[in-house]
Amino acid sequence: MLAGLTRYRGQTFTAGVNINSTLSARIYAGLKVFRTMLGGSPGIDDSEREAIFFLADISGHTKFIFATEKEVSHSQMGIREIITSLMNRVVTPLQLVRIEGDAIFPYVLKDTLEHPCGKVSKTLASDMAAFFQVFSHELSELMVHKVCNCNACVHIEQLKLKVVARSGTAAFYQLGDHQELTGTSPIVIHRLMKNSVQATEYMLFTESAYRDIAPTDWEVEEGEEDHDDTGNIKTFLHYPLEPETFVLSSDSKPPAVLIDTLRSEVSREYCQVAQNPELGFHFHTGRRLTALLEYRNHWLDGLPEETTESFAGTGNPFLLGDICPDESG
Repeated sequence: MLAGLTRYRGQTFTAGVNINSTLSARIYAGLKVFRTMLGGSPGIDDSEREAIFFLADISGHTKFIFATEKEVSHSQMGIREIITSLMNRVVTPLQLVRIEGDAIFPYVLKDTLEHPCGKVSKTLASDMAAFFQVFSHELSELMVHKVCNCNACVHIEQLKLKVVARSGTAAFYQLGDHQELTGTSPIVIHRLMKNSVQATEYMLFTESAYRDIAPTDWEVEEGEEDHDDTGNIKTFLHYPLEPETFVLSSDSKPPAVLIDTLRSEVSREYCQVAQNPELGFHFHTGRRLTALLEYRNHWLDGLPEETTESFAGTGNPFLLGDICPDESG
């Protein structure tokens, strides 16, 4: 029954076939039958609903080659902090479908809007445009409080944000504890992330989404995207305003994810000692510790020395460090 079906970022569709409402309905019906065969409930909300879908995607980090595990860890740290900040902007009436690695997939049901001319729908596009300000602010924070000068930390400023919007139908259903959806619109919006737009940051609307929520005074460029399985899609491209200049507050603190990353690096070392108690809990600090944790010297260039010296942990448990005063007993 599932022969010929492929998956794209969690959405099921038939490869090589032009996607339309009939195909969407067949996919949806097939999923219901499949779930029933598995002994599960056909779903709490098995219905097609009109909705406006958004896909906010962070790009730019995959073009860098990270030579060490440390760089990979620091890259993930930055992405996680930004994704968390964007998720915090997903508030009612927006709902989150899921996190997709370096992207978030929110939507809003049309029957929750005063559609199409109500106050909520008029501000929805502007609310999504505010993602760019949040994104820019988080980048600036991470650059100010960077852990080191590795490739991931130095190049984090080159991350970019793209937002795609599509208005249409999808079948919503419950699969275990998770709300899932399938249909034409989820497929199209993911397809549109691969497009002909040359800019690195933008909002891209399908015609239906532009008609539903885009402010009439926004400057847009009309275009068209063509994919084998979705056909021609008319689009409207909008460039967000330049974000406000970032001002570092006097009481600014490093993002929590940065602290969590450093704690994680040190905790791994603690675990090694805990598994071998005879080694003793000796501590390394400063540049000696950063060397043991595989930080390269040039990564630390330009960082305040007090920041580097504040690093403390076991490092390599087989190379004994200084004994802290409270350990002498």
